[in-house]
Amino acid sequence: MRRSERLFLAVSPLPPLAWLAASAYLDGLDGWGKWAAGPALLGPVLLVSLILGLLGVFLSLRARSDRAALLRLGTATVLAGSIALMIGCREIYSAVTTDHRRFDPQPYLDAARQAEQSAQRFRNSVHIGRVSAQLSCRATKAYIPAEYGPAYERAHFAIPLEISEPGRYRIRLGYSSDLNPKRHDLRAEQVLDLDGGSHEVVFLYTFARNWGYFVEAPGSTLEIRLDRFVSLGDIHGDSASLLDENIERKTFRNVTFETQRLEGLANVYTDTVESLVCPEQPPGPPPPKDGPR
Repeated sequence: MRRSERLFLAVSPLPPLAWLAASAYLDGLDGWGKWAAGPALLGPVLLVSLILGLLGVFLSLRARSDRAALLRLGTATVLAGSIALMIGCREIYSAVTTDHRRFDPQPYLDAARQAEQSAQRFRNSVHIGRVSAQLSCRATKAYIPAEYGPAYERAHFAIPLEISEPGRYRIRLGYSSDLNPKRHDLRAEQVLDLDGGSHEVVFLYTFARNWGYFVEAPGSTLEIRLDRFVSLGDIHGDSASLLDENIERKTFRNVTFETQRLEGLANVYTDTVESLVCPEQPPGPPPPKDGPR
């Protein structure tokens, strides 16, 4: 048996194995992500299967005088081209059995319109108020420029929420200091089961060694993301079945995103930080500004 034929026998199982692996990965996706990733993953596998299948036919014809080699090459050809054969047979069957009457897009347009209205109602079901912040635990030794004033080791961010639909929500908070706007830190999240009404979610941040301190000037930018644990059916209703097959699978879906300016609180980064002196305490409302540090 020639070297090219041995190489073909070795690579012939790759197309079906790659197809199974890509299909398993796509099963974990849903919605537009699955729609976009499908052709990118399965298309190259189909092309390789077609090329190897044609190559196997050529090698089988060349080795037709050797019955044993012909049998092995024929089996490998069917295996390598199995994906192309499967897709081809499926397309032929679909062309024969499909009703070729004119496609009516109106139901899909109505479903998309209804889905947008439902999504808008979903977004209007929550409201993020003005985020407030307060500093606590004044540092005894902070190696920072004097013009920044007192340094603090903890900041309490209070996010007011108005919820009209109870459920499980995920609140994510991102922070960027004006003193270093290219660096984004403190990306944290909380998952809470919230009833309808007013709520206040508190994030307590303590800077670790080699990160620096909070100061009272000049300012910072906050990013607040709010997600809700729901299915497509919960958001879009009956129209979701036309947009996605897996409408009952629940996951965190974005409700709203806001960026807010927070004056009078920033972070100073330094590589010379003394050991933190803040006592350990659980997250909660900040102490009064004039209270003990």
